This record gives sequence, C-alpha cells and structure tokens, in this order.
Amino acid sequence: MSKNEFGYYFIIIFFMAFSNVGSLIGGGMIIPIMMGMFRFDAKEAVALQNSTFIAGLARYIMQSRDSHPLKNGAGVLSDYGLSSTMLPGAVIGVTLGSLVSRILPGPVIIFLFIACACLTALVALRNFFKIRKTENAVVQVQQAIAPS
Repeated sequence: MSKNEFGYYFIIIFFMAFSNVGSLIGGGMIIPIMMGMFRFDAKEAVALQNSTFIAGLARYIMQSRDSHPLKNGAGVLSDYGLSSTMLPGAVIGVTLGSLVSRILPGPVIIFLFIACACLTALVALRNFFKIRKTENAVVQVQQAIAPS
C-alpha cells in the first residue's frame, strides 16, 4: 500500500461520514472515488459500492429509536411507507443492473452512471427551487399577516 492510498482511505471515510449525516448511503460518491483514486474499472467500483449497504444499515440501527421531529415524539424517524414503496424498484434495479453489467463494457456503464447522476441532480434542483418558492410565499404571507 502506498502513502497515497493510505490518505485516500481517510478521504473515503470523510465522504461516507458526510453522506451519512445527510441521510444518504454514499454509493454515488464512492464509485468516482474508487475509479479516480484507486484506478478500479467500472465493474469493480460498482461492485464495491454495494458494500456501502453496511453504512446505511449502521445508520438505520443507530437512528431506530429516534422520533420524528415533526410528529411530537409519536412517529419514527424512518418513513416505512416510502421504504416499502421503493423496495421493489430497488430489488428490480439491482437485479437488472447485475445482468446488464455482465453484458455492457465499462465505458458504457460509466456513461449510464453519469447520465443517471445528472438526471437525478436536475430533478433534485427542480424540486429544491419549487419547495423554496413555496416556502418563500408562505413566509411572505406570514409577514403580511403578522402585526408590525
């Protein structure tokens, strides 16, 4: 192991911790890190990304007793309805992804990864601006109603 690789491990730990704070598992960050820093090919990086499931499981166990801040202690932090809705899609996606990864070459997999990441970012930004606009409108109404 070189000195650079030793430093890279700390970078990975930092990114994984940072993503877990934001309630993400961090698989989308680990793939480019593995390919750029450790010179993994696309198939190896995607396969290694699946190990980030452990980080998500650890976060779930640590937060299993926390209550939802908006439900006055009555509800759990995890949204099981959303999880139940997303689980079939995740299982289908993993199954299809493992089949496609055996067929497609690495550059095509990377292109598809980048396309999916860009699409996800665009949808997230659109939703962010929509929510921000709604919240600003609510704040303006509250300020207009509040006595000066």
